[in-house]
Amino acid sequence: MWKKYLNEQGDYGFVRLISDDYMTWRENAEVILVDHFPMAKDGETKVLLSRRTIRFTQFFGSGEKEEEFEELKEEYASHYGKEPTDVTDVAFFCADGWSRWSADERIENPSEETIKEYLKKHGVTDKSE
Repeated sequence: MWKKYLNEQGDYGFVRLISDDYMTWRENAEVILVDHFPMAKDGETKVLLSRRTIRFTQFFGSGEKEEEFEELKEEYASHYGKEPTDVTDVAFFCADGWSRWSADERIENPSEETIKEYLKKHGVTDKSE
């Protein structure tokens, strides 16, 4: 099941948890983001559709994994002004902060139809949370 995220700028994303085991090197979540970037010089908005598989251990420093995961949760709280409710929140934070630029897939300026078809292809439906 995909969990939906929205922000006040009109950006949105979806997270599907694969595994909440952040202690080992493994795929933890799949994240799809749709971002809107106002372009100052021409006044248009650039849209970026990206997908990334999150491995929490990629975001850890050299400390103990438990401490590193707690640090990610603290960074989430600092960034969004609230505590993460679950592991999917932390996965969204990882993608929202860094992953769109190193995504597994990127589509620049997709049409609404392309976005709709892409989400459908990955199993994201209107029934997503």
